[in-house]
Amino acid sequence: KGKIADLVIEGEQIELDKTVLEDVAGPLLHLLRNSVDHGIEPTELRRALGKPERGAIRLRAYHEATQIVIEVGDDGAGLSAQAIRTAAIAGGHSTAEAAGEMSEQDLHALIFEPGFSTATEISEVSGRGVGMDVVRVAVHRMKGTIAINSRPGVGTTITIRLPMTLAIVRVLLVRASGETFAV
Repeated sequence: KGKIADLVIEGEQIELDKTVLEDVAGPLLHLLRNSVDHGIEPTELRRALGKPERGAIRLRAYHEATQIVIEVGDDGAGLSAQAIRTAAIAGGHSTAEAAGEMSEQDLHALIFEPGFSTATEISEVSGRGVGMDVVRVAVHRMKGTIAINSRPGVGTTITIRLPMTLAIVRVLLVRASGETFAV
């Protein structure tokens, strides 16, 4: 589709349990595909907008308090409120009146509805009606949360937060006074 993007990975030292890694791999792949297909603009358009010809997609993992945070972000077009409204009405997810009154946060929540898609054509990457709902279900199954932050013309970041108990943490076990402590 005339798109060029670089993938930047940060936090590759973060370790997850093997089963968690297997469960999160599919959702992460879907998010990365969405970044390319829906987020990054074609090279010509990026050039016209004054952006670098090469889009940037970032996969970042880090610890925050008692959670593992995984972010997938791009420097693309951001989410189009109008495209989401149009798809919501066409797909029967909302009435025209209700869609017109929805806040940005409510519109973003629609993306997680089963069968929801803003793709105008079916491709190997998107438009199949299987998507963000599957990502949300997988994240919730791991007792995590998922959030969207998007700015038109600037990009979109999807943030997944998983409990630290799903991570592999290196500790030293110490036994004192009949109790075991992990340091």
